[in-house]
Amino acid sequence: MKKHYLTIAFILFVSGALGQRLYGGQPKVAIPKFSIALSASTDPTSEYYYKSVENKLTQLDTTVTAEQIISYTRYKVQTAHTNPSLLDSLANTMYKLNEEKKYKDAISKAKDLLSLSPNNISGHKEISLAYKQLGNDSLSGLHFAMLVKVLSSVFKYGDGSYDYPFLINNFFEGISIYEAAFRCNPNKTALMLDKSKRLLGAYNGYSRAMDEILIRYAELSHWKPFLKKEDYIVEEN
Repeated sequence: MKKHYLTIAFILFVSGALGQRLYGGQPKVAIPKFSIALSASTDPTSEYYYKSVENKLTQLDTTVTAEQIISYTRYKVQTAHTNPSLLDSLANTMYKLNEEKKYKDAISKAKDLLSLSPNNISGHKEISLAYKQLGNDSLSGLHFAMLVKVLSSVFKYGDGSYDYPFLINNFFEGISIYEAAFRCNPNKTALMLDKSKRLLGAYNGYSRAMDEILIRYAELSHWKPFLKKEDYIVEEN
């Protein structure tokens, strides 16, 4: 897989938006606990009602909050609305189309992905890149702004550590986080069932921007029902 990053201005902006801890600064003292009940996502009177949040995401409305984005992700993954393997397949195809400079096809595939997963990091990242390459700065900027919003929400409630893994929709989003936030590709990836029976996506890659080997984890337990036992390793007790 080739590396295709967005502009250096994007990297600097995202590093500021997500906190200096991404580029050598001090880490947060603690990750805040996400305390919004899942039931709020099914309550039409709640600001976290999944359809209302989905509308904001679909309309690229950046007034959507970090808490609304995370509540939406939790609702989608815990109710198993979409097979993460399908999202990964769409993301991988979209990524390759951008590599091949087939930007119109990449946009079409990105729209398919975002119709299923409107807060998808990979979808907004790749469609923003494709629109930029085609000279549509307006749409590129709108998806870029939503990308930053989603990344900020993910990093607010998880730092990618073993104890606080990223909450994402599908495995490929972890790769997109490495590109967008760490400016590198993970050269090793794995799926692991940990001692607590969480299914974790594990990513390992060297970031020149940070001059550090990064190991980060994503919470992907919702993927487990779609997998076979041989698809992941089991952490030893």
